[in-house]
Amino acid sequence: MPLRVGTSTGSTVPKDIRVGATLVKSVRVGTATGAVELWRRADDTLAAFTVVTADTTVIVPAWAGYVDAVAIGGGGGGHGGFAVISQRGRGGAAGQWANTSGIVSPGASLTVSIGVGGAAETDGGSTTITAAGTALVSAGGGANSGMSNYVGGTPAPYTAFGFTFTGGSGGGVDTAGGAPGGGGGGGSGDVVSLRPGQPGGRGQVWLRFRSY
Repeated sequence: MPLRVGTSTGSTVPKDIRVGATLVKSVRVGTATGAVELWRRADDTLAAFTVVTADTTVIVPAWAGYVDAVAIGGGGGGHGGFAVISQRGRGGAAGQWANTSGIVSPGASLTVSIGVGGAAETDGGSTTITAAGTALVSAGGGANSGMSNYVGGTPAPYTAFGFTFTGGSGGGVDTAGGAPGGGGGGGSGDVVSLRPGQPGGRGQVWLRFRSY
């Protein structure tokens, strides 16, 4: 249970705790098996976000009451070249961005599913975070496309919570998309050779827990 301070109208989570003039970074209480952290001063830097690159379950810390999350889906796969007209295949689209900020319970489980990069001519997978079966955030995958532009899509920089998050570069001809979220490049094609489209880059999640 996160630290709360009672008032005449209820209780609140403190944003500032000091010992004299010294700022306190965290508050812990002793238990029979050690110490439990109940409060932590917010780290308002990009480094405070944990990067998640594979499917996992994240346990909400004892001191946390809130979570901030940014997600990007997997990039779409590119199309193969077309030998008859010696044309390169079109690149896949970049994964989509999404973010959320919400209340969480200490000890609760957050299920993170990272969207896979789409294989050739396949959409990228969605990146999701769920809690007790309820979706907290979902970032769609990039679409696969038709013929023409062979370069995979590069996600535009995304701003959330005062920070800028970046994705991977889209792949060029016969080149896979970069992680996270870059679209796969189209395959080359001429009358003597034909190459398939390349896969998109996987998705990703950034997580930050807060006491207040």
